[in-house]
Amino acid sequence: MFTKRSMLAVCLSLLMVAGLAPSAGASGSMLQTDCNNPPSVMAISDVRAGMTGKAYTALSGRTISEFDVEVVGVLPGAIYPLIDMVLIKVSGPAVDAVDGIAAGFSGSPVYVDGKLLGAIAYGFWGNSYIGGVTPAESMVDIASLPATSLSRLNARAERALSTIESSVGELGAPRPLPVPVAVGGVSPQRIAKLQAEVDAAGLPLKVYRAAGSTQSGSGGGSPGMIMPGESLSAVLSEGDAFAFGTGTATYCDGATVVGWGHPFFWTGTVTMSMNEADVVTVIEDTSGFFNFKIATLGEPAGRLDFDGNAGIRGISGQAAPSVPITSSVEFAGHGATRQGTTNAFVTKDIFFSLGWTSAWHLLTNLDYVSGTGFRPGSSLVEWTVNGTRQDGTPFTASFDNRYWDSFSITDASVFELAGFVDQLLFNPFERVTVDSVDVGRAELFTDRRTIDITKTQASTTSNPHPVSDFGFLRAM
Repeated sequence: MFTKRSMLAVCLSLLMVAGLAPSAGASGSMLQTDCNNPPSVMAISDVRAGMTGKAYTALSGRTISEFDVEVVGVLPGAIYPLIDMVLIKVSGPAVDAVDGIAAGFSGSPVYVDGKLLGAIAYGFWGNSYIGGVTPAESMVDIASLPATSLSRLNARAERALSTIESSVGELGAPRPLPVPVAVGGVSPQRIAKLQAEVDAAGLPLKVYRAAGSTQSGSGGGSPGMIMPGESLSAVLSEGDAFAFGTGTATYCDGATVVGWGHPFFWTGTVTMSMNEADVVTVIEDTSGFFNFKIATLGEPAGRLDFDGNAGIRGISGQAAPSVPITSSVEFAGHGATRQGTTNAFVTKDIFFSLGWTSAWHLLTNLDYVSGTGFRPGSSLVEWTVNGTRQDGTPFTASFDNRYWDSFSITDASVFELAGFVDQLLFNPFERVTVDSVDVGRAELFTDRRTIDITKTQASTTSNPHPVSDFGFLRAM
């Protein structure tokens, strides 16, 4: 029976059989410090087992730590059919202090012979000192190609992804390092539930609860510019219901920054805020999977415009557009009120959609005024969505409803809002944009405020809507 460790040994043996014998390549390091002077890139055809070099990542604040790498070999087509993976072994005091490669290392630049080899982006379960590097050649392609071409490239890669994962997923093959995702405004119980949903969706994310604020970081770096080796955060939303994932910047060329070495959500063209981040520490994962960095969010540095197979791309100095989500909530009879605000950068992602963020925002504020996320009761919720139709015409859509739940009225009060917003965005008839979501009133009550239906009447006249099988039903 094969174990994950034995499969790793087989992979390494195959590399040696393939002719990748050790080579006495000279080690070197040349971490890029000037975005107007991009580094030389090592061709994948020049990579040989035994080469040594250096890698860089932030392990505390914005201080960049250096550690040693040795090339183990090359796995042809291991990332995607046209993208090879370079296997490396890491060593040195910096990685020993955190027990090897951790989640959040994604994008850590690797230099061999003074050239950029690529970015650490993959790991093995059970051996945190062996990692997979996305070749710099593929990451430079992301920096130079237009977003439309990248979207087509990403779509082809997505079609290949399921085939690759199904064939090697159970064999202990390298997987993308999980992205540590900080989520704010919620209880530990809700974080655990969100992690379960993320796992069920097959997303390589490590969700953790954090306190959020946009702040100026301390130590190193250039304000407004994320340099290679520094932390690079992709911000999904900010405010009451904030969420951001953190990896490492790999390469920059002028205003263009490329990092992570693997996708966030594989969504192609995106709009997210690109922020600086300060690493607080590296947390041990007691499950034995991957330790992970936790970070606080720093100042915006630009906007991310692509999330693809070889990494994410951002443009420094450009602000990311966002959709404001506002709310006015009250716990009736208890004097607890709150005016809430969240700005959502991601609107049409399948998992972190605008509807999901709107519901998460409302849930955060309802939990706050109720004092607990699990309380029976009733509620009245009213909201208005403002947007723009495909022809440029503005529209307003409003809705209100009452809810009652015997376990958690705060949960019961938000689901319909999520569906309402996403039905507008994902409707099959025309493309619309949502400009704002306002929950103008959300009241919680401790008593059961339900209505008993005592009588119904069905229409007996011909159906006024012949395209439908439904008539009218009046409840009294």
